[in-house]
Amino acid sequence: MKQYVDVLANWEKTGKIVPVALQLDGVRYKVERVFAAQPLESLKSSPGTGFRYTVQICGQRSYLYYGDADKLWWVDVPGQG
Repeated sequence: MKQYVDVLANWEKTGKIVPVALQLDGVRYKVERVFAAQPLESLKSSPGTGFRYTVQICGQRSYLYYGDADKLWWVDVPGQG
């Protein structure tokens, strides 16, 4: 299930966005590592483009998404919906 989250990110002068931390259900999690940031074109959930970040949070690899059109961040939370 798609769940919107608050994200603290560094915006570099080159325009690159690097997520540093996110808040999910009132708990703040540090982004320990960013493995990749891939352009993402969404046709299902919301029209537009964005990025899918492969990150490490609490020692686990996860995906963090950013949508250019709506300027929102979200994660997929398993087992809900």
